[in-house]
Amino acid sequence: MGYSAARWSRPVVKLLALTVVGAAVVGVSGCASEAQVSPQFARTSAEAIFNADTAYPVNLLFVADSGDRIWDSLAGVAIVDGASFGPGEVEVHRGEDDGQSEVGNITFSYPGTEGESRFSQVELYFEGEREPVVVDVGDWSLEPQTSVSTQSPLNEEVVAMSECGSYEVVFADEDQADPEPDFVVGTEGMQLQDASVTERGDGHGELAASATMACSTEYDSYVASPRVIGHNQEGDEVIFQASPVAIGFTSIDDAALARIRAR
Repeated sequence: MGYSAARWSRPVVKLLALTVVGAAVVGVSGCASEAQVSPQFARTSAEAIFNADTAYPVNLLFVADSGDRIWDSLAGVAIVDGASFGPGEVEVHRGEDDGQSEVGNITFSYPGTEGESRFSQVELYFEGEREPVVVDVGDWSLEPQTSVSTQSPLNEEVVAMSECGSYEVVFADEDQADPEPDFVVGTEGMQLQDASVTERGDGHGELAASATMACSTEYDSYVASPRVIGHNQEGDEVIFQASPVAIGFTSIDDAALARIRAR
């Protein structure tokens, strides 16, 4: 049986709210108070390739004073020149208070039906205000794909990492036609070091891809969509696509916090 043009791992795992700095996500409550400082957002480099029949959980990290209006007065978020998300679609989560400011994150689900979106800014809409606040959030590329099959990696997929480092994914490879497939990511500021793609499984057709994800300090967090690109016996391109991996959202070190506050 030949390959299809593109093979997917599985529908994207829906992580609506990743915790930050190791703290549990809690609900936001309390009275609104006048903001003392403006929220400073992390710069995220994201390439999220996902099933167009699902939604991708966008996660925007920030630091803000405990009295900032963002905690209890955020009414909506809009991608500049793109989709918008209102009450019931946007959530704000608190992390830990380190004595200087609190770490938080804004989450919303971007539906694949919206099509591809590339953005570096979002608009924040606050209760009682007509004009939005525009903030920089890094470089995001959301890429829903319609070429989906039931092919899944043979190992349990990694969908979140606390920091850049070693990564491995294993696919079924019945054809074993391409002796030199490529293991790639398209995330800005990230490189795959010591990348290796090997056939294994004693004839059972397993394609194992491994590498060290090396990340620049130009960004504070990353989303990568690792994939193996090869060719079948007919010479057609074959793509083995793993689910997006969110990196640096579950903990923020002192260096990253300092970079975010300095913006």
